[in-house]
Amino acid sequence: PLTFLEFNMDTIVTEFVQAMHSNGIVPTEPILATGQIQRFHIEGDTSQKKNGWAVLHSGPFPTGVFGNWKTGEKFRWIHHKPTTPEEQKEFAATMKRLQQELEKTKKREQKEAATKARELIDNSNPADSNHPYLIEKQITPLGKIYQQYETLLIPMFDGITLASVQAIYKDGSKQFLKGGKTKGCYLKLSSMENPDSVIVCEGFATAATLQSANPGNIVVAAFTASNLALVAQSMKMLYQVPIVVAADNDQWTEGNPGLEKGHRAAALVGGELIYPDFTGMDTSSKPTDFNDYVRLGGAL
Repeated sequence: PLTFLEFNMDTIVTEFVQAMHSNGIVPTEPILATGQIQRFHIEGDTSQKKNGWAVLHSGPFPTGVFGNWKTGEKFRWIHHKPTTPEEQKEFAATMKRLQQELEKTKKREQKEAATKARELIDNSNPADSNHPYLIEKQITPLGKIYQQYETLLIPMFDGITLASVQAIYKDGSKQFLKGGKTKGCYLKLSSMENPDSVIVCEGFATAATLQSANPGNIVVAAFTASNLALVAQSMKMLYQVPIVVAADNDQWTEGNPGLEKGHRAAALVGGELIYPDFTGMDTSSKPTDFNDYVRLGGAL
């Protein structure tokens, strides 16, 4: 059987990066076979953001895992599959070790990020309703959001525990706290105990728009399309009321991931799916969500 010593490391890295490209994740930095998690900017993503991540493990069976923090996508790659029982045993041990290393790193970083999030919130003020982003989006600072200098800080909760924050800058760009947990995290914009229904959507601006239009309901920001299903399921367990998934209409993106993931989330909880229909509106700005819809003159 082949051993790692017979492999050309440049070839391994090249094939790994090719696999990343084929799954729509194009790194703008060199990928190294260190066995450690590596973050990088993805080609075509917002400037300066490092949503891409990868781990390339060398050894008898070069193996890698890579993904996109923003979309929640995760892919596994292996240079060649083991064939003999001995190879399969060694490969299983390698994968187990790699997974343990990933989990250990992730838990450490999430713990550090939660501590940082608490520090940021404790040293911030309630958000100013005159913040440029809030004015542009025509929303008010619902749900106990905060501001540090010119940056809005949107708390992200894992249940009742503050897990991370999303920063929104005055130009509208957004960034999650490095290493912070996002999967399953959310922000409820109302604390009422007996809502008529719970509406789950993606971004804060959309949530604030929907909450203002639906005072009898609880609106929950799930932050990403990939989070809609998990958050909808959490709300289903917390409240014995109908769940509504307010999806983004990503009509400008291939496959319309907002609607695709919205449909899935609604189906999982037996809920209703709603989304903005921009027919007849000026769509030159490429609108996608209910905040865009209202600002274009739509009524909720």
